[in-house]
Amino acid sequence: MAVVDTGYDGFVAVPEDVFAKAGFAQLSPTRRLVVTADGHPLEMVSAMGSVGLPELGLSVGGPVESAPGMEEILVGTMLLRGFKVTLNYCVSAAGLEICR
Repeated sequence: MAVVDTGYDGFVAVPEDVFAKAGFAQLSPTRRLVVTADGHPLEMVSAMGSVGLPELGLSVGGPVESAPGMEEILVGTMLLRGFKVTLNYCVSAAGLEICR
């Protein structure tokens, strides 16, 4: 499960423990300074990874990031480019399709 964050221009951000357990910390991650929605600076670490989308038969690659205090997985607009995202509040469902 992940949160779709249209205010996050990155690919995917994960909590520090997920970043470490997945082995990204051993890949010589890069660092970048970002500004949060409330205006605070935040240093994020980043390493290249991929996200599997088995329902679509795809794996999409991009920078996986983490930062201190992060508690949930965020999906950003970099990953969502090229996809149609639909929200259906009638049945509490979300959908993801490849743009055609």
